[in-house]
Amino acid sequence: VKILLDFSINGEPMGGTVKVPSSPRLEIDAHGTDSIEFIEVLRYSKPDGTFVVIYTLFPEGADFTWRQTDTTFKEDSIYYVRLRQVRLVRTRVAMAWSSPIWVKRS
Repeated sequence: VKILLDFSINGEPMGGTVKVPSSPRLEIDAHGTDSIEFIEVLRYSKPDGTFVVIYTLFPEGADFTWRQTDTTFKEDSIYYVRLRQVRLVRTRVAMAWSSPIWVKRS
């Protein structure tokens, strides 16, 4: 399955580190080969001690664009996105994961 998943924070692409003075701006562009069942945005911070799903999105279709400011951001964190399509492909679940983005407060 060739799912296109683009994730950035304040313009910083996946795999990067970005410094933000306030709440980070999350951006997702996704293009599946079938309808997207859900997209989850996860964030790790030291107080949580694990990755926590901070947004669960339910696109209606195979293409999805989303922009949102994480107003719950408090400290240095790591974000990533995962996506799941509705139908199985060759008896397997079709999923995509972004690379993480490290966010530091400036």
